[in-house]
Amino acid sequence: MSKYTNAYSVALKNTPNDPSLNQSIGICYMNLGLYDKALNSFEKVIDADPEGSFGYYAAAVSLLNGRSAFLSDKKKIDKALEYLNAAMRIEELGVYHYLMAYIKYDYYKRKFLRIEPDYQYHLDSADAFGISDEDRCALFDLLKVDIPNGF
Repeated sequence: MSKYTNAYSVALKNTPNDPSLNQSIGICYMNLGLYDKALNSFEKVIDADPEGSFGYYAAAVSLLNGRSAFLSDKKKIDKALEYLNAAMRIEELGVYHYLMAYIKYDYYKRKFLRIEPDYQYHLDSADAFGISDEDRCALFDLLKVDIPNGF
């Protein structure tokens, strides 16, 4: 992984705002657990390509810092939901709804807080938009948390 990170870092010196390179290095940083660096890269992706949905989704994942949404502070949760809403306004994908469902379940439902639409709406939407089992597992691998019962 460090081989790729180093190669992307060198390439970014020549083109620091390249969305493809920032996305690639951001994914490397996420896999290494360097979520602050990943978030910085994905925010550059958003700035360079505001019509691309993946940057918003990846930024939302990065904001959780590889921990349960339950343990995150409210500001990070609000920002993650803001990014996810932006991603879904651009393109509705099952995995985006699935992440939204997870955050609303783990942060709001487990803390007995009310939010509309609730997590079940997004779970149903994830299925309706065709989330695969591979996407489910890949998301929780990125989040570095266990899949909650019922997900």
